[in-house]
Amino acid sequence: MGAAGVGTLAATSLADAVIVPEGYSAQIVYALGDPLTASTPAFKNDGTDADFTNRAGDHATAWRGLAWTRKASLRTVPHCVT
Repeated sequence: MGAAGVGTLAATSLADAVIVPEGYSAQIVYALGDPLTASTPAFKNDGTDADFTNRAGDHATAWRGLAWTRKASLRTVPHCVT
């Protein structure tokens, strides 16, 4: 068992990937830099793109464990309009 009887923990990794323990799954809804409008160009991901007004951001996310199943959780990402 992993921490506090939760189950098997995922191995640590420096890979640019989503890694979950065996028996679990994850789905990417959208990633950092993904355009939120049709007119927003593709994200360069080279440190030069400063236009995050119309992109998915990397702040204010939260993880919510769903304790009644121990096999489900919800990652929330608030959407702010400026």
